[in-house]
Amino acid sequence: QGEAGTGRLVWEAVNPVPGFEVGHDQASKTKSFRHWTSASSVVYLDAPGFEDTDGPEVDIATAVVFREVAKVCNRLRFAVLIGCTSLDHARGGAVRKVADMVFKVVKDFEKHKTAFTFLFTKTEALGPAQTALEAKELLRDRLQEICDAPNKDEKAQPVLKRILGCMNQDKPYVGIYHPDLSDVPTLRSMVESFERLDTGGSPRSAAISSPSTVVCMSMPFEAESKLRLDVGALSEELNVALESLRCTQAERLFGTLRLLRERIDDPFLSAAHDAAIKCWGEHGTAWLHRTYEQIESGKVGLGPDGYPSANCFSVDHGQEILRGIARLQVLNRLEVTVPGVSPDAAKEAFSQLEQYQSCILGNVHNGFSPKHGSTHAEFKDAHQSRALAFSALGMLRTWAKVHSEFSHEAEQAEAALRQSQEQALAAAAELATSAGESDVSALAFAFMQLSQLQEMAPARDDCAEMLSQCKQRFQEAIGTVQKDAASALGTPGDCEEAGFRLVCEAELARYSSSLNRLGHVHSLLSAPQHDGGTLAELRDAVQASTSSALKTAKLYLHKIQNEVEGIAASDVAA
Repeated sequence: QGEAGTGRLVWEAVNPVPGFEVGHDQASKTKSFRHWTSASSVVYLDAPGFEDTDGPEVDIATAVVFREVAKVCNRLRFAVLIGCTSLDHARGGAVRKVADMVFKVVKDFEKHKTAFTFLFTKTEALGPAQTALEAKELLRDRLQEICDAPNKDEKAQPVLKRILGCMNQDKPYVGIYHPDLSDVPTLRSMVESFERLDTGGSPRSAAISSPSTVVCMSMPFEAESKLRLDVGALSEELNVALESLRCTQAERLFGTLRLLRERIDDPFLSAAHDAAIKCWGEHGTAWLHRTYEQIESGKVGLGPDGYPSANCFSVDHGQEILRGIARLQVLNRLEVTVPGVSPDAAKEAFSQLEQYQSCILGNVHNGFSPKHGSTHAEFKDAHQSRALAFSALGMLRTWAKVHSEFSHEAEQAEAALRQSQEQALAAAAELATSAGESDVSALAFAFMQLSQLQEMAPARDDCAEMLSQCKQRFQEAIGTVQKDAASALGTPGDCEEAGFRLVCEAELARYSSSLNRLGHVHSLLSAPQHDGGTLAELRDAVQASTSSALKTAKLYLHKIQNEVEGIAASDVAA
């Protein structure tokens, strides 16, 4: 029927299949793939036309769907609809583009040419025709002009020659579709016949029997150019996201690229996909090394002096370690082999972190376990291990703030600290009430442990009280040693030569023993080099006692000298 006010002849379908309405506007009516199953169980798929009015994005999607449909079909035929208005567009350039895409949609067009039926619509654009035969003649003449024109496209030419050959030989693979001129049942037979109709012998296949291995990706040049530009922009955006550590965004972008790679068989996409994996590998390797470096730098270790090295571990440090592991998890989710990065990189890094957590907790238990010592080395080792334990405890407390996952280790460390306090208090209480002069070293050891606990752990009244008792008992013991040294030199004994020498040796032995004990205790108290002021006060007290004992010895020597001089003077007078 005629469209009012336009002078243009249009056709309306009577009772059209739902979803298959014919549009008459400039905008394409078909926006996506639609299907319909005929009475003979042939499934028709209606696809948006290439280079239609919806842009290259629809052409790309259409090409992808064609390829996906081919993967699930047992047999496949193509019904190619070409509007005759395109024959005059760009001097036949539009129909050449269609022929080019037809040629590329299968791996070997010559081998599978019988799987294509070409139907030309809108034949009124060619000129007036009273019959289908007249319309065909007009069509053949126009196609021949296009085929004979110079600058022929190598891929379009075989398809155009195939169409002309079928028309010249009246083979049932080319027809015209015109509501008034066409025999619709004949056209349906041409489209739906999966067996060849142009042979006089036994039927032969007119369909592609293995579509998944034959059908290729084919799209217009404009769509292909658009795809390449978009893939290039996507690759650049991916690189920027990786540089900026926006891993979630980079993962999404790579997922898009991988999906395109899986759906579109194109060397350009394969190269872009491989380049993206390489880029992931370069950044992933750097993340891997950085994460392990941060885990290593967070360890509790001893410096050159034997004490815990300066540690700037913080909540931010711990969170950065976890962010590094999270980045490795993104790498492992990519489902591709990333060069330089193990498929279990995140799991391995977290396992390494857990090992360090166990090591830190081991430092806590070792440092807070009961210790005894009487030598300088034992004193120093005990003080260092306890200092290391406090440093480790601080790290575990920080890790508990980083993530609740690490709270358990921190709770175990706190329990070990409380137990160590109780044990140190019990040992100090026993020494404070029963230690003799010979237990001066043990008192010093107990005082050292209590002073560390009081200074580095939460203050406790009972600990402060016990410290005061130990300090008093220690000072009493030192005073006793000092008095013993003084008494050893206080009475020179019989002034007869033989008796005087014997008494002097015995008393000097007592004095030397007392002085050695003072020196030993001073050495013990000097072992903890990183102590605050608590032990320094006791060291000063021992030093004062030692100085007093030495002063006593000096006075004793002066007294001996005076007596020797007196004896000598008496001998001269005699």
